[in-house]
Amino acid sequence: KALEKNGKRVLSGINGDYFVMATGDPLGSVVTDGVLRSSASYLNALGFRADGTAFIGTPSLDLKANFKGYSLKIADINKVRTANGFYIFTEDFGATTKNTVAGVDVILTPTTVGSQLKIGSTVSCKVEKVIEATGATAIPKGKFVMSISNKAGAWLQETIRSLQPGDSVDIKISSSDTRWNQANCAVGAMYWILKDGKVDTSISDGASAPRTAVGVKEDGSVVFYTIDGRQSGLSIGATIQMVAQRLQELGCSNAVLLDGGGSTTMVSTYPDFSTSSTINSPSEGTARSVTNAIFLVSNLSPTGKAGSLYVT
Repeated sequence: KALEKNGKRVLSGINGDYFVMATGDPLGSVVTDGVLRSSASYLNALGFRADGTAFIGTPSLDLKANFKGYSLKIADINKVRTANGFYIFTEDFGATTKNTVAGVDVILTPTTVGSQLKIGSTVSCKVEKVIEATGATAIPKGKFVMSISNKAGAWLQETIRSLQPGDSVDIKISSSDTRWNQANCAVGAMYWILKDGKVDTSISDGASAPRTAVGVKEDGSVVFYTIDGRQSGLSIGATIQMVAQRLQELGCSNAVLLDGGGSTTMVSTYPDFSTSSTINSPSEGTARSVTNAIFLVSNLSPTGKAGSLYVT
């Protein structure tokens, strides 16, 4: 509905990644408009290039903060901070860092043209302010916050505390798989269920449940797949390996599993409708609020000429 309100014509859409239900935090990576909105180097992902072609892989992002002669690992970008090390927050995360444990927050002003965090790029910044924060810090528009918990290692804390206003900090994001440099959009996927035409039988199969998956064929065609479940008289759902086998039958060579259960949702705009609607039967009776979704939108304008006959 938000996309349609902004003038987009939604053809279809499905729910996206697994997420932490308490916070809404996606477990995997999120890329839109070529910008890394949220990171997760250890999970698989589905990527789309600007021309619409898709690919599946493991980004294995290398996130670094370079300052004062050090090249230090960034634990994550736009994820709820833990005691693991440095975190980077942008306004994509929200109005504040949402931190609940005291720590050190550094306000960074990007100096690089464009100033967006992209895979395969480095953003140079200047330190604006170093804050001894007791809780959440506001994220200024167009700026970043580099943050560390007081429960992190003492050396890391002292290193970030040594920064002064005007110091330089470079944020570098890279992947050994250079396809991710071309990702215009991407969403995380915990399970890579079909790899090079073979079902991954090492994944714990799980009980039959509603499932959402995306498969990619050798010719680049993409299959959005959902199956309802947990509803007597309608559908019991499917196991993970059943979904992988089905996508294999449909001609896919690679496929990933997205969030399922109550999250499984598919929307579509039928030819004689002007707006999209939910076309599956969500197992909880209504569409669940999820962390992200994938939508196919059309940029075509009506020709005024009949293209096909649609009978209801």
